[in-house]
Amino acid sequence: MIEIFEDRPIENEFSVRTTNCLNSLNIKTFSELTERTSTSLKAARGFGKKVLQEIRNRLAEHGLSLKDDCVLTKEEHVKFISNIPEICSKWRDELLQIRTQIKLLEDHLLHIQFMKRK
Repeated sequence: MIEIFEDRPIENEFSVRTTNCLNSLNIKTFSELTERTSTSLKAARGFGKKVLQEIRNRLAEHGLSLKDDCVLTKEEHVKFISNIPEICSKWRDELLQIRTQIKLLEDHLLHIQFMKRK
């Protein structure tokens, strides 16, 4: 059975201090952690900026965030995802232009090297 990352236990994932803070809030999995806000986490004893940053960094490594760290609404996510083909098309066109420019520069460099040999 494939384990979903969000359901993984948080033990051994964070520093001792962060783990102790999360344990004091009875947070055992990444799923439970992503349901919390930074404000609710800061309520725990010993929970400061460094602990919060460690949590945000670890969650971000796996494409997760705290509940109040989500910067896009569901509608904005849908809009962004629907624009991905258009964005990729523009990038592809720009990449082709860059490749063309590189080829021209390489040809020019070869010409200069050839002229120096004469």
